[in-house]
Amino acid sequence: MARTLVLDPYKNYRFKVYFGEGSSDAVAGVTNVSALSRSIEAISFRDGGGDSVPSSCPSPGLASFEPLTLSRGMTKDGTFHAWAMALDPVNGYDESEGNANIRKDITIELCNDKGDTVLKYRVYDCWVSQYQALPDLNSTDNAIAIQTLTIQHEGFQRETE
Repeated sequence: MARTLVLDPYKNYRFKVYFGEGSSDAVAGVTNVSALSRSIEAISFRDGGGDSVPSSCPSPGLASFEPLTLSRGMTKDGTFHAWAMALDPVNGYDESEGNANIRKDITIELCNDKGDTVLKYRVYDCWVSQYQALPDLNSTDNAIAIQTLTIQHEGFQRETE
């Protein structure tokens, strides 16, 4: 009797996030990454060809990508802040650099229990649409201060090595 190899599914708590193409330094302290997802609108097409009961045939329409939210505990590291402030609605941005500081590719690596990368996704043309620089502060609370970035993007791809 042949023995079937059963592989445990990957756990969701070991991951690394990188900002910018070719970056070798993981963003420090990222504790949460929202789901990476897309949806494709279904367009209903109704065939009027002679049957007494017209049939409806769905066709794929426009793709949309859900925003990605990254969270981390606040530290002195200014990575979140620098990227979020690159697109300043009051002062604009340095047009001589174009989109270099505003749009970045993000790489998300899922790691196994040993810390080795097992899955890698590249998220394209990301920009910060919402930034929570400082959470609610409460002197009677016993919690970690969390920063969040909400990121819009133009798609993602699973990378194979």
